[in-house]
Amino acid sequence: YMAEDSSWVIAQLEVDHQHVLLALQEHLNQTAPQDRSLSEVLLKFDIYFSRVQTVLSHTATVKDFVAEREEFDARLEIIRNNLSSVTPLVDALRPGDLAGLAQMNALMAEVMPDIRYVVVTAVQTWQRRAQMLRLQREAVLEQFLTAGALALALILGLLAVSAHLYRQSALRNTMVERLDSN
Repeated sequence: YMAEDSSWVIAQLEVDHQHVLLALQEHLNQTAPQDRSLSEVLLKFDIYFSRVQTVLSHTATVKDFVAEREEFDARLEIIRNNLSSVTPLVDALRPGDLAGLAQMNALMAEVMPDIRYVVVTAVQTWQRRAQMLRLQREAVLEQFLTAGALALALILGLLAVSAHLYRQSALRNTMVERLDSN
């Protein structure tokens, strides 16, 4: 389940990024932008900002299993640097600052392929890792079941030998009693 949880957390990066871009587009396309839509942009950006931090911590564990680690690390760094470039713009935004919003929109749009790469690579890596762990678990279970079956066969064999020996002993005792009675 850890892989599914981590995959979901990482996949949400792209979703949250898209939410910021959509909120920006809505605000920029309004003929008379409202403060409420700017608040929506800021809220979506705060969620995205948090998501980037969460993803950076979640990807620390997946990096060891990524096939193209240098590329993955480079894309993460691009996302981190992009966030560092956009954050001061967001902090400086004021109602009616269409130039600042347009610049924010352009910067955030630039990082879209990098986010896509990180999300797809991380999710695929987690799924491969989960599949490998499932196969290992199945192999251990198979070994356990085989050992259990062998142990059961051994116990049943010993019971059969014990029953045979007991029967032989009982027959011998019966024969000895007959001989003694004669």
